[in-house]
Amino acid sequence: MEMAAVGKSHGIMGNASREDIELAKGLLGPGETLIGVWRISETNKSTAAKQPLALLLLPCFWCHFLVCSPCICFAYRSHMVRLSATVYALSDRNFYKTYDESLTNTPCVCTAGRDVGAQPLHLINSVGQDLPATGCCAGVCPTTGVVLGVPPGSILANAGGGKHIPASSIHVLIDDTKEFAEKVRELQSNLMGVPQYGMGPQYGMAMQGQGQGSSTPYSVVAGSVVPAEMSRDDDHMAKLKSLKELYDAGVLTASEFEAKKAEILKRL
Repeated sequence: MEMAAVGKSHGIMGNASREDIELAKGLLGPGETLIGVWRISETNKSTAAKQPLALLLLPCFWCHFLVCSPCICFAYRSHMVRLSATVYALSDRNFYKTYDESLTNTPCVCTAGRDVGAQPLHLINSVGQDLPATGCCAGVCPTTGVVLGVPPGSILANAGGGKHIPASSIHVLIDDTKEFAEKVRELQSNLMGVPQYGMGPQYGMAMQGQGQGSSTPYSVVAGSVVPAEMSRDDDHMAKLKSLKELYDAGVLTASEFEAKKAEILKRL
């Protein structure tokens, strides 16, 4: 509860500590506003780490557990450390997920280093709440979270895929699912075609900044890095196409069509 009070006292959603907020601010590009920062709750961490152990409910796997128990215990411990070091951040333009073990006081033999990824909000195509099932045998180790639908191959996608199909959704382990989902939808509606950028200059990318070792501005789009000019040109071409469709359908008059087209062409 103390962590939650810190975030709210700074006008930021979530259960963040001061260190988490400073870390999240370092991910933002110029002009980007931090909306919320979250850590995974103890309940979600515990249930998520236990999910791979569900097979041990079957007696036929007990002998395997006895033989492999050191490896299983070590994997469980590593999973808990990673969940403890995970921080979610939401800005007015991007959703961020970062892992930094230095934010935890738990020693672990096997570490994954510092990871960070961003997902532009305008590329999130659906938002859903994943609430725990209830009743007998309704679910094993259910977690609470929000599912963000994203284009296949997104760098943060961790669910919704298969053996030959790339993941197409991001499972965010968060307790206040309604508040988070509503805020994502609100921010999406406020974007109105604003170009998306991320992940802070210290990670080699910045909003209208420079790619590391390059003089070309870069933006993060669907988990990939592309020149910002190319991203903006694609947006303008899409707007022109939509405008032409409205004109062909008779929604716009010729004068309205020419005026709006000229306004878009000025931005190219």
